[in-house]
Amino acid sequence: MRLPNLSGFLKALETYRYSITVGLLLLFVAPQFFPLSWEGVGATWTFSAGLMFFLSVGMIVVRDAWPPVKQLFGIGVDAEQVAFEIAAICESTADGPDFEISLKDVPVSNEDIKEFVADYFEHGEGSIEENKIIVTEAGLKRLEKMGP
Repeated sequence: MRLPNLSGFLKALETYRYSITVGLLLLFVAPQFFPLSWEGVGATWTFSAGLMFFLSVGMIVVRDAWPPVKQLFGIGVDAEQVAFEIAAICESTADGPDFEISLKDVPVSNEDIKEFVADYFEHGEGSIEENKIIVTEAGLKRLEKMGP
């Protein structure tokens, strides 16, 4: 008997942990503001629709709205500066479409780079593996749009 592959599920859970938390919080608060009761909602299909809706709203808030809000209040990374530095290194190297950049080559702190990649790169645009930043061609285009 083969055990199920839980690593993909756990990685997705880790990636969207804040989104899931915000969505569940919204789902918990929804009956306070809308004319719903847990007895009525739990017995119908609208509970599933509501669950998915509030999870989606949570993902939108966390992935799309939160990074610019952090930057606005000065608690996030300077996205333009980090994007400019990474894009400059990508353009100066002659690697293929997937650029591998060592973290020590970027004149920005490792924490800022990791936060930037987590907040501004979507899947397939870039990632951090060990001590390297992997930037795809789509990621390079996104960096060029974000830079100064």
